Amino acid sequence: MLVIWAAPVVNAQDEPEEDVSYAYGTVVSASEESVVALVYDYDLEKEISQTFMITPDTDLYEIATPEELVADDIVEIDFIEDDGNFIAIAVAKEIETEDIDEPEVDEDEEVDTTQE
Repeated sequence: MLVIWAAPVVNAQDEPEEDVSYAYGTVVSASEESVVALVYDYDLEKEISQTFMITPDTDLYEIATPEELVADDIVEIDFIEDDGNFIAIAVAKEIETEDIDEPEVDEDEEVDTTQE
């Protein structure tokens, strides 16, 4: 399985003076206004349910709207904390692709190693 990420990029000019944090987790639910995901809290040393608020400025990768996210989707979220609220700066959905089949090689076939 090959996993492709559309990496969210937060330009320092877009969010001046704010500390951007990162979360990686599994979607519990999503709506136009928020994404709820199970993420690991390193301070508590356990997985927690966290709500990330979606704004018109939130960048979305591999989805057109947050409502496209479904339970068990894997997401990567860049966010800022503002008065106890977690505001999503960017949300990226993990995309799985099919394995690319390698061409079969006949081990009994002779290979011409002479150079012309």
